[in-house]
Amino acid sequence: MVAASQHPFIFLRLDNEKCLRHGKMVKEIGYILNNTDRKDPLEGLVMIDTLQRLSIDYHFREEIESFLKTQYMNFRSPNHPRVDVFGVALCFRLLRQEGYNVSQEVFNSFKNEEGNFHFIQENDVKGLMELYEASQLSMESEDILDEAGDFSARLLNRHESEIVANTLEHPYHKSLARLMVNNFLNNTDIRNENIKSCGKIDYEIVRSIHQKEILQITNWWKDLGLAKELKFARDATSEMAHVVHLCPRRS
Repeated sequence: MVAASQHPFIFLRLDNEKCLRHGKMVKEIGYILNNTDRKDPLEGLVMIDTLQRLSIDYHFREEIESFLKTQYMNFRSPNHPRVDVFGVALCFRLLRQEGYNVSQEVFNSFKNEEGNFHFIQENDVKGLMELYEASQLSMESEDILDEAGDFSARLLNRHESEIVANTLEHPYHKSLARLMVNNFLNNTDIRNENIKSCGKIDYEIVRSIHQKEILQITNWWKDLGLAKELKFARDATSEMAHVVHLCPRRS
């Protein structure tokens, strides 16, 4: 795990106390994640999803890998409960994102005898959103996932809420999580205060790093003096700003 206090650039904007608090929160979150799979697997899955959406999952690579490995073994079992579309879809998505070979056929349990999605309530917004998110990882010829995407999108379009609209427009698999952090913080009820605070501090860290890097690029560009000689190159610094890495571990 990498805490804020170990990053070389964050002292630009963050005081030592906040960095130490960040490091403490990282340790506490890691401990909780290590002990969640036995008590409440769904809670662990939700926690991992939250960490990923806040782009702080890189602090917990070992814990997440261990947790998902256990869930994969359980998920493959024919005795694994498949009555909750939210839990099944979330587990499917997190496993497939990490390269686990999970079959689309797990969603057949939510179909009727005619082969249509049926056993999902229209007012189960969380379940429908997660089913839609899972469908975005569909590969060629995976008709069940394609049908799941069409079915969930059709029902979700009947709901007028910002979080539903955001899911349909920016599904996790097709978005840059780091760019969606602020939106997620503002529109999601994150119950674990440590995770919420850790996400906010990490967001500040990355912003500080980006500001420093953009300043360095701007100074370098001015020193080159090319903007004076090449008119078409005057906006190069703003273009370069868009290629700054989105994760603090790579900056």
